[in-house]
Amino acid sequence: MTTTTQLFEYYATNYSQICQKLSYERSYIETPEFLSLCAKIIGILGVPTNFFASYIITFHTPKSMTHLKLCLLNLKFWTLLIDLIYTVFLIPFVFYPIFAMGYIGIFGKVFGIPSEIQFYFAMACYGGIASAGILIFENRQHHMIPKGHKFRIQNCAFRVLLIIFNVLIGSSVMLMAIWLRADSNELKFKFLKINPCPDPLYFTPSTFAVDSQRNEFSICIVIVLTVVFIQYTFFISHCIWYIYSEDAVRYSKSTRKLQKMFLYASFSQLGIFVTVFVLPLGIFAMVLTTGYKNQGLLNICNLIIPTIGMNTSIGLVTMYKPYRDYFIGIFKEGGNGIVPPPSAFTKSVVF
Repeated sequence: MTTTTQLFEYYATNYSQICQKLSYERSYIETPEFLSLCAKIIGILGVPTNFFASYIITFHTPKSMTHLKLCLLNLKFWTLLIDLIYTVFLIPFVFYPIFAMGYIGIFGKVFGIPSEIQFYFAMACYGGIASAGILIFENRQHHMIPKGHKFRIQNCAFRVLLIIFNVLIGSSVMLMAIWLRADSNELKFKFLKINPCPDPLYFTPSTFAVDSQRNEFSICIVIVLTVVFIQYTFFISHCIWYIYSEDAVRYSKSTRKLQKMFLYASFSQLGIFVTVFVLPLGIFAMVLTTGYKNQGLLNICNLIIPTIGMNTSIGLVTMYKPYRDYFIGIFKEGGNGIVPPPSAFTKSVVF
């Protein structure tokens, strides 16, 4: 008897007998229907804000912020992609306390893309969003530290290689998952011992399971997180050290003030990233390792993550004065978005 047959037999016999009563007791917040509805609402609000933020970065970035333009656009690209993954393309329904995802977005329901491919696609995007944050602080450090400094990357090609390296190191979790690939139905049947009454979505081809118990997988995640953490720590600490060091005296007071404000604005983006992306993923990891059962909590976490685009867009407009002036000008000038001439704000780019 194949594992697929065993899985379907379990659903037809054991599941209907053991779990039918529990399904009636399950609250709406724990269902895929709740996740799908709320995800679409968040997408309707969040996706347009990403496009708006990308528009003002592209067409209303002053010369004093040109060095930040590509970094911010790169960040908005990845936040938009994450928003679309969680609200339109994939909409992953995470089962507790196992590493299995049921995909209820258009990739599966409309285009019929296998759940395994959807999982690998999401893993690759996590590498992109991690690299986008590192790029912002590397860019800040690169333009703050004088040329010739031993801790400054001098060659532009090496900076590009650093970006590619971070995308690849973030996506290596996906490569490890492919390497440790096992029969998803076999894993799903095995995981029923841990959670005998998952949502019926679990028994459909839309759900994909990963063997997270393999040591290689855990080691890969730890290595990736360590490499990312080291880079964030280095670039952030070096920026803070330099801006308050005696070497920074060569800058005028106004320039140093601008440098600090740029740094504070970068911290705001990092704070948003940690709050709405890292913390929910941390909760997933806690549930996976401790066996804590709370499907509603996992659904809420899945709804927090796609607000990253909307929140970073709000932070962008709030923290950077040129963008804030343009946004206010839309309402003050009857929708024309007229802002003061560059000379009025290049002296104080943020706040």
